[in-house]
Amino acid sequence: MKVSYNWLQNYFEEKLPEPEKVSEGVIFHSFEVEEMEKVGNDTIFDIKILPDRAHDCLSHFGIAKEISAIFRMKLKEKEYKTFEPEQTNLKIEIKSDKCLRYMGRIVRNIKVDKSPDWLKERLETIGQKSINNIVDAANFVMFDLGQPIHCFDLDKLFPRTVLENSKKDSPLILIRQAREGEKMTTLDNREVKLNPLNMVIADEKNVLALAGIKGGKIAEVTEDTKNIIIEVANFNPTNVRKTSKEVNIFTDAVKRFENDLSPEIVNDAMNDMSALVLEMCKGATLEEVVDVYKKKQEKRKLSFNIKKISKRLGLDVSIATVEDMLKRFGVLYKNTGDDFEIVVPDMRLDLKTEEDMSEEIIRILGYEK
Repeated sequence: MKVSYNWLQNYFEEKLPEPEKVSEGVIFHSFEVEEMEKVGNDTIFDIKILPDRAHDCLSHFGIAKEISAIFRMKLKEKEYKTFEPEQTNLKIEIKSDKCLRYMGRIVRNIKVDKSPDWLKERLETIGQKSINNIVDAANFVMFDLGQPIHCFDLDKLFPRTVLENSKKDSPLILIRQAREGEKMTTLDNREVKLNPLNMVIADEKNVLALAGIKGGKIAEVTEDTKNIIIEVANFNPTNVRKTSKEVNIFTDAVKRFENDLSPEIVNDAMNDMSALVLEMCKGATLEEVVDVYKKKQEKRKLSFNIKKISKRLGLDVSIATVEDMLKRFGVLYKNTGDDFEIVVPDMRLDLKTEEDMSEEIIRILGYEK
């Protein structure tokens, strides 16, 4: 993954170490840095994120958290602008067990235009082409937080009436498995034939997108778009991976969904996307978020014994060392002597066993030890 030094700097008040030092720290404690390249006044790292950490580190935020722990640098507190959303009539129905969470929000009175210079620069330095402010905002949040986002043109959805006597349409988003032989045309004009193993996003009449993979032409956001629905969702990694291979479509969204993501990050991504759209589209109005989250991610606990870990590593690991490491990552814990119990952070889907904690401890101490 291409990672921008200047982008990372935005996560910290204090100055980052020089790029060479950052690269060295990442190599010895986290991931291989395959290349480091100067781009304008920025430095771009090409970091090899392995599948077991893709769920939390395939993003600038993920790498910033690693740097925070490696160099003992405090992350900035994120501040969100407050706004009063208007009431919404958006309806969302999840009819597939392959969708764990789906969050939607209508934004009205937007203007699709060129992106501001800072946004174009952020994306172009990591090799992404600027398209327009709405698409760029969605891509920015994905490369920032690791959570893919998609936007639909609200006015292109098939209308649905709330009440028989009402003239006000209630847009309906359905998350379902495709029907045998159903077809859709993707944003890049490819016709795809679907089957019941494929999960789609649809209205009451048309398929709008291949879930987690690619949007469709029917509800494409164009320069004429005035109202949008922001989609931020969590999809089953196996379903996304199999469908992607079947239809031969591989995207940055697929890369993230197929390695599994925590549904808990959906809310942060929606907040960031909403704030960006408001910032770039003066006069736009936000409606309430509709959040369908049937089975919430459970808080997991993990127990380990540092004497066993010391034996496994061939290195004496002290209680103070483990406590220091957990604090650097902001992990809640309690211990009785050598026995520790931690609350696994939502994003750390890879931490499951005592062996995983052995790896976590030695990489932060430094593999050279």
